[in-house]
Amino acid sequence: MLFWVRIKRPCGRLRVREEKAVFPLSKAKITLYEAKWRTPCCKDLKYVDSRVTSEEGEFDFGLVGDGRYWLAIDRQGKSLQLPIDIDAKHDWDGRCEKQGPVIERETVDWIGGAVASIE
Repeated sequence: MLFWVRIKRPCGRLRVREEKAVFPLSKAKITLYEAKWRTPCCKDLKYVDSRVTSEEGEFDFGLVGDGRYWLAIDRQGKSLQLPIDIDAKHDWDGRCEKQGPVIERETVDWIGGAVASIE
């Protein structure tokens, strides 16, 4: 079962949680791919764009059309993927400083946005 994180806009601050500390992850490459029905990330998916996080872990893909995407984060030679569902018309808080991916061990979750949908 796949959980799609519903967000208003693909932007935020990439962070890492280690033990009890959370800190921004700078200079990390984040890539956005269009999702296809029942196709895992990221092989054979349409590349949308890439960003490198700032010193504070910030990134912003700007305005991207509504729909489902994969967010792929390169970290220590591994790619961590997160399925996101962009829906700009809803009224939840989509401010970049209030959201973003958090890496813990070998997984990545999203903080902020709306409740995840299930496929």
